[in-house]
Amino acid sequence: MNKPRYTLAELLAELPQNPALRTAEDQAWLDAPPVGREILPEDLDTPEAVIAYLASAEATADADYIAYAKEIAAQAKLLYGFE
Repeated sequence: MNKPRYTLAELLAELPQNPALRTAEDQAWLDAPPVGREILPEDLDTPEAVIAYLASAEATADADYIAYAKEIAAQAKLLYGFE
């Protein structure tokens, strides 16, 4: 079974537009810094973007993150048709 995938825009669209209606949890999510795995294949639309993304993943020396980044890069390459 595949997990559902959402874009950031889809997730943000679900939040109340009036800040007064947001829960503390909603606001904390909006204010949180990136954790590094927000990149989607759609974000890597040039070979240079893929190279930079993989280089930044390699710089972390985190084997799991590097493997994840390689999967995302491979998907981007297929999506946009570049090597």
